[in-house]
Amino acid sequence: MQPTMTEYNKWKEWEPTDKDLENLLRTGFLSRKASHHPLGKLKKNLLTNIFWAILITIGYGILLIKYPLWPVRIALVIMIGFNVFGIVSGWQLYKNIPENFSSGLNVLGMLRKCHSNIMEWGRQQMRLAVFVYPIAVTGGYILGGVSGSGKSLEQLLRSPIFVWALPISLLILVPLAMLLAKWLFRRAFGRHLETLQQMIIDLEKLD
Repeated sequence: MQPTMTEYNKWKEWEPTDKDLENLLRTGFLSRKASHHPLGKLKKNLLTNIFWAILITIGYGILLIKYPLWPVRIALVIMIGFNVFGIVSGWQLYKNIPENFSSGLNVLGMLRKCHSNIMEWGRQQMRLAVFVYPIAVTGGYILGGVSGSGKSLEQLLRSPIFVWALPISLLILVPLAMLLAKWLFRRAFGRHLETLQQMIIDLEKLD
């Protein structure tokens, strides 16, 4: 038996709605294709970041096998661990960003959560980098010294120039590496995070 018009109207009155989603639709936020939405851009760039981190980690693994120097190996193991942590946490972020919006989502809450999680992920990477980058620079310095001079590590450590040049290298290269990491994060995620933040502000005004 077909439902009557009255029964249909009653059912529509009970149909669940999402105020945030309605606001988004009304303001045209979701009229964009998913690939052009800031969350789509952030998701794509997260995947690109993970891809490059995997390639770099493979490179570290090759160096780990090729060079038996214990300081270099310690540095490489720590750098591999740092990258693996970033890959795993980045993949978790990637999976938690929804592919599509639906009326079952609390859209404003979801946008806030995605923005907060990505920002926290970036800050977490930078906090860890403060400890990892000096070790990375030290390992690279020793590897470069041994490979470039053809001398053993023991011979190089007897050279005052080699020993005193290490802290100078740390003072120069570690801050530069930190600045580069911040620049890369801003380049990959900054503009899209700002757009997402503006969406959140506009939605809060509509709420």
